[in-house]
Amino acid sequence: MVVQVARIIGFLAPSIWALLPTEAAPPVTPVQLGDEFLWQLEVDLFLKTPPPPPPPPPIPVVEEIKVEKPKPKPAPKPAPPTRKPTANAILDCIAKYEGTYTSVNPTGKYRGRYQMDNSLWQTYGGDPRYVGRMQEAPPEMQDEVAWNGFLARGLSPWPTPSRQCAHLL
Repeated sequence: MVVQVARIIGFLAPSIWALLPTEAAPPVTPVQLGDEFLWQLEVDLFLKTPPPPPPPPPIPVVEEIKVEKPKPKPAPKPAPPTRKPTANAILDCIAKYEGTYTSVNPTGKYRGRYQMDNSLWQTYGGDPRYVGRMQEAPPEMQDEVAWNGFLARGLSPWPTPSRQCAHLL
């Protein structure tokens, strides 16, 4: 609380002055103003100013919560590259275990570089003129029929190469 002192100087007519209780009467000095005497009054007023408003309540401290961002999942490992076998690699591997372009199996059933039988030859594009004598067909034709057979059936027409050439797939 703050106490302020104010000095007020005023003039009161004697008639009003007489109304004040004597114990509350401050010291006065008579002053003549024209034909009248007025009483000069000096009064110290002690004014109480209201207390300042209380400070605002403190802002509540909110507990700081740390939010951890989820760690990004590691990128999946790329699949190992699929090795697409080239026609030459597959056909060379089959031929390594089957024969030459002019080979004929001792039974006479399998012929040519890839030891194809008549069914494989006819099914996968062999020239009908060479049925039964595939070893006489041009090498490009034998390669084409063997590749078509491989694309359709994998290594199944060639039992030994299917075990030995599987690593190329």
